[in-house]
Amino acid sequence: MTRALRRRLPVAVYDDDCAVCVIVKRRAEERLRYPVWFIGARDKRLAELAPEVTRDEAERQFVFRESDGRVYRAAAGAVRLLARMRAPWNLTGRLLMLPPLTRLAEHGYRWIADHRLACHPEPEAPSVWREG
Repeated sequence: MTRALRRRLPVAVYDDDCAVCVIVKRRAEERLRYPVWFIGARDKRLAELAPEVTRDEAERQFVFRESDGRVYRAAAGAVRLLARMRAPWNLTGRLLMLPPLTRLAEHGYRWIADHRLACHPEPEAPSVWREG
C-alpha cells in the first residue's frame, strides 16, 4: 500500500498484545464495508500512520482516526469502526452515536476494557472472542 493511500484511509489503533483486542480486530476486518488501516500499538509504523497516538495510549484504549483527521478514542472510536461495517453492525454503530445511547456504548466499552485481560479466549468463551 502506498504512503499516500495509507494517509487517506481511516486508521484503527489497537492493543496488539491483548488477545481480545486482536480477535475483535480480526472480526472487524471480516465485516468491513469500507477499508480501514489497522495498526497495533507495538507496530514500528505507529508514529508514521497515527502520529497523534502514543504507544502508551494505544495500549490503554482503542483509537480511530477518520480519513479527514478527526480522532475518536475509546467507545467513540469503537462506534465509528462499527459504523463502517456491514449490516447489522453499521446500524448498531450509527445508533450508538445518538446521545441517549452514547452512554451505553461508553459503559460497554469500559466494562470490556476493564476485563479484557481476564477474558482470555477459551473454547467456552463467547464466539466473538474465539478465533476461527
